[in-house]
Amino acid sequence: MGRPAGDEIHAPELRITELVRDGALHPGALLHAQVKMRHPNRTGLVLRGGAFVRESPPFFVRELEVRLAGERVSRFTLTPALSDDPFIGFCVLARREGRLEVLLTNSRGERFEASQEIRFAA
Repeated sequence: MGRPAGDEIHAPELRITELVRDGALHPGALLHAQVKMRHPNRTGLVLRGGAFVRESPPFFVRELEVRLAGERVSRFTLTPALSDDPFIGFCVLARREGRLEVLLTNSRGERFEASQEIRFAA
């Protein structure tokens, strides 16, 4: 069973499946990245009298940006429909070495990041 819903936030963790599985990365490979974060996601809506009404402002992870070697390679716009403690997977083409960075921003403007150095096997 999962944990009770709360407002606790932990920094994201970034994992590259190929590094875990093979221990090495190769140029031109499609990298399967996974981001795990402890963050509540609330719509701010409650059901009253058979209708949803706004009780509080939404609170959620709003954006996920992916950078490789300083260049933005992807950007995701998220909604309050995202689950608590999101686990998000995406792919990145390993065109060059450098730092793979994931930047997350929530609806309060708070920013969180995780990174992993991308180095090719010799």
